[in-house]
Amino acid sequence: MSAAANPEPVHNLFEPLPWLALAAIAGRLLAARATLRLPGLLLLAAGAWFWIRLAPVTRAWARWVVPLTALVASGITLAGFLPAERQAGQLDGTAVALSGRIIAAESGAYGTRAVLRQPGGIRVQLFCDPVLAAGCQISVTARLERPAGARNPGGFDNAAYLASQGIFLQAYALADPPLAVIRDAPDRPLAHGLDRVRAAVRRALARLLAPEQAALMAALLVGDTDGLSEAQRFDFAQSGLAHLTAVSGLHLTMLLQPLVLLLGRLPLRFRARGIVQMLFLGFFGCLTGWRVSVTRAIVMTVAQLAGKLMLRPTSPPCLLALALLVLTCCQPFAVLGSAFWMSAAATAALIFLAEPLAARLGRLLPPALARLLAVGLATQLATLPWNLALNHAFQLASLPVNGLAMPLAGGALCLGLALLPLGWIGLPAVAAAAGRPLALLLTGLGELAAWTARLRAGRLYSGWLNPCLLLAILLLALGLWPAWRRLALKASLVLLLAGLAWQGIAWLVRPPVQVWFFDVGQGDAILIRARQGGALLIDGGKPGQGTKTLIPALNALGIARVRLSVVTHGDQDHAGGLAELAEYGCLDTLLIGQGLFADAASQAAAAPALAALLEAGARRHLTVQTVAVRDTIALGCAAKLQVLAPPDDPAVRTEARRDGNAWSLILQAELAGSRFLFTGDCTPAGERRLNASGWPQADVLKVAHHGAALTTGTAMLEQVRPAAAVISVGSNSYGHPDPRVLKRLADQGCLVLSTRTVGAVRFDCRSGQLTVRAMNGSG
Repeated sequence: MSAAANPEPVHNLFEPLPWLALAAIAGRLLAARATLRLPGLLLLAAGAWFWIRLAPVTRAWARWVVPLTALVASGITLAGFLPAERQAGQLDGTAVALSGRIIAAESGAYGTRAVLRQPGGIRVQLFCDPVLAAGCQISVTARLERPAGARNPGGFDNAAYLASQGIFLQAYALADPPLAVIRDAPDRPLAHGLDRVRAAVRRALARLLAPEQAALMAALLVGDTDGLSEAQRFDFAQSGLAHLTAVSGLHLTMLLQPLVLLLGRLPLRFRARGIVQMLFLGFFGCLTGWRVSVTRAIVMTVAQLAGKLMLRPTSPPCLLALALLVLTCCQPFAVLGSAFWMSAAATAALIFLAEPLAARLGRLLPPALARLLAVGLATQLATLPWNLALNHAFQLASLPVNGLAMPLAGGALCLGLALLPLGWIGLPAVAAAAGRPLALLLTGLGELAAWTARLRAGRLYSGWLNPCLLLAILLLALGLWPAWRRLALKASLVLLLAGLAWQGIAWLVRPPVQVWFFDVGQGDAILIRARQGGALLIDGGKPGQGTKTLIPALNALGIARVRLSVVTHGDQDHAGGLAELAEYGCLDTLLIGQGLFADAASQAAAAPALAALLEAGARRHLTVQTVAVRDTIALGCAAKLQVLAPPDDPAVRTEARRDGNAWSLILQAELAGSRFLFTGDCTPAGERRLNASGWPQADVLKVAHHGAALTTGTAMLEQVRPAAAVISVGSNSYGHPDPRVLKRLADQGCLVLSTRTVGAVRFDCRSGQLTVRAMNGSG
């Protein structure tokens, strides 16, 4: 028979790559996680044995190289992590002399934050005053501490983040002896040249656009997010559009298309055009700092171009596997970060899920619209677990919103790239006029992100989901393939029932009432959460704490909207964060003291945070109600609060002209049989009035005015007799909490918890029994 009738088996050039990538990733991941290390390495060894014995490979060397890759990856990871963990256990809380090379550094108003690599390869995070450059050799005496974990629910876990970088200690440089630079950083002309290019891009954009729009354009074009405001960062994160400000394969494709069109018009050969594209990709990778998503996209694109130049076939799954293998080898800590997994999951979804999804949607929609929606749906579904882990919420509206945002971002990228030379060489007036169409696109993108971020309806919260429910949602994607449809639906149904049962049991075992004292720095923010009756928030910390702390905390706790909110008085460290919650639609009803509300106009100059809160409430149609002494606030049957003070009388009004704290509400709460006393910023005069009329007894006292010396006196404590006291305080120049207050509390035998020391504090109230837990400390 002819050779054509008996073809030789054709093996794809990159056939082993998916297995090699999986082996390397598994080896690094299982060895790096201390909690998974022993069972993980045993599982890895068992997997290697089964692979050697049973793997259906056609090449003998592949039978050994795949398990060997996993074992080598795990061994290298252990060699880096175990000494660092051992050093952290031995040197935590001590002052020692360190030396080594600075491998990364950034400076700001806070000083310098750097990563120091010691001679043995162990890395620590260093904080110091002198400005340091990457590459210099130093010696320093520093106090070593383990990094802190998350200080609030939904907060940033610094310890976990640094551990994913192989860092288990933070070093704070001591002034004596001073830090010494042993060897200066070597001259790096390429790095300096790239810095000049980035600075030139920023200058050109500044001539074309307003500052806020220029910052957004820099993020879209080269991934430079340093200029984005906190509001912009928050809006894009909450709207599910943050991926647009992190340069990825989407940006690379949009930037490559004009280059490909230009090269097609030049008299260049096919290979020359491919080499020029590769050089551009290398330059762009250097310009953006070889971030995970950029590196993945560049490796895949270069490998595809190389395959075309060598006339070799390539397949998208193998290209993705090659990119992940390169990342695992060249950026060894990348596999421990969310960016690696989100980039891999989104790309895998585009490869495997987008086409069948587009085919299904094509039955109802025009083909172009079906493809656009399929891309957005596939990537959002694939990255759902990481979005929930990072933001603790997922906006379902982001699925169609992405379909609108991607054309806006693409148009802005192309137009911005075309106008960039004009920003360099054109007159400022001409550049500004030419940049108006670009400004319209960027304004539309920003407004779209802001609108979606403020939309509280249609959100999935991490507190609403458990692994069974999440897996049930993801398994539904398998139903797009007819061969898997029946199995996927059955498995999803079983997991859905198990997940609902899990959620029901979790709701039943939850305490009837929980009280959270959030760590908002020098300010107050207290959440009362009733199992039946919703949530009540007392104060919101300073401006910025609403988006930085409170909304992430509410998302993590699964609270879509706060039913009742109380502003005790108008100081910015109490009312500031509430204005942001009102702006983002998180509040239903605002309760304010009768006297403070009547006096709000005269308080506007002294209390701008209160004015901002009332203005945001009016704009967002927030219900505002006043409360007076002896009013009762009910939050279900297990939680009731009563207003104790201040009265709306001439004496308090006179005092309030000198000190706005005179209007501070004092609340007594009966929560599932436990008694709490919330004193806000009670003044000495207000405390004396209640000393005369009588304080109620309480199990837990919120210490007034962050522990100021002139309040929380002995007479008051003898009447209240608290078993525990919480001081909501941050770094300050006032000396809070005052040592005299701490002594008075200790004399009463009171357990004192400071949010500055232990982070957020949670009390679980069950039929008169109290359990206390702290986020960052013993509880």
